[in-house]
Amino acid sequence: MKSDELFLEIKNKISNKEIKKNEKFERNNYKSKIASFNYNLYNEILNREIKDISIEEIDNKLLIDLKYSLDYFFNKYPTNNPEFDEFVKYICIYLLFIEKKPFHPVGLEIKNKILIFKKNSKYYCGLKEKYKEDENSLCKFCVSLSLS
Repeated sequence: MKSDELFLEIKNKISNKEIKKNEKFERNNYKSKIASFNYNLYNEILNREIKDISIEEIDNKLLIDLKYSLDYFFNKYPTNNPEFDEFVKYICIYLLFIEKKPFHPVGLEIKNKILIFKKNSKYYCGLKEKYKEDENSLCKFCVSLSLS
């Protein structure tokens, strides 16, 4: 599969979702920042044109493995909202294969420490080292590098 085909699949899968921005996005906490990040990506995908996609071959095994791990994640940590789970799945696929960006926004903080930052056009994560060896962790898919 080529990246432009995958982009069309992503766009098709999320275009029927009704994602709304609400006042909770303006709060300065972890969940609000993630929600705002996902909302902005949703709009980015819907407004992006196929001609803007750099065409590359997609690693199908990696794509299947990511989908499996995301399904595992949502089974382990159920949201009780399959529509939301599918939305997040396709946001992650977009970030990894189309944008080549981390699954979390740059500047995101946990316990007053920056989790994700960018330096010299590379992304780094303060927690990747801790979770990347976990068999079902999504960290192993993320483009960010560990600090060590």
